[in-house]
Amino acid sequence: MLGSGILYTAAAVGVSHLVFATRAGAVYGLAMIPFILLFCLLKYPALRFGNDFAAATGRSLVNSYISFGRWTLWLFGLSQLLSMIFTVAAISLATTGLLNAVLDFSLVTPTYGERLI
Repeated sequence: MLGSGILYTAAAVGVSHLVFATRAGAVYGLAMIPFILLFCLLKYPALRFGNDFAAATGRSLVNSYISFGRWTLWLFGLSQLLSMIFTVAAISLATTGLLNAVLDFSLVTPTYGERLI
């Protein structure tokens, strides 16, 4: 039986983490370690205490955002919309690369500054 930490990790790690983490390691080496530690320190409280708050109050985080004011709900919605756009783009690009590599399938993958016309 899998523990909750393994299941949470499997749900949280996506294609972009696997592709771009290895690329960043190859390009920047150990120079990224301070940034990784900083972002982990900033991200951990949100992941930890958001779940604890929801469990303690019996309300979802979205309902709690509304109690702080409507602007927090709009800010949350905007952040989700923006992250959704970049997530779909990254997964589509990685899937296209996998199809090109594995199936020898020729799909056009535009790069920065390249025109398709």
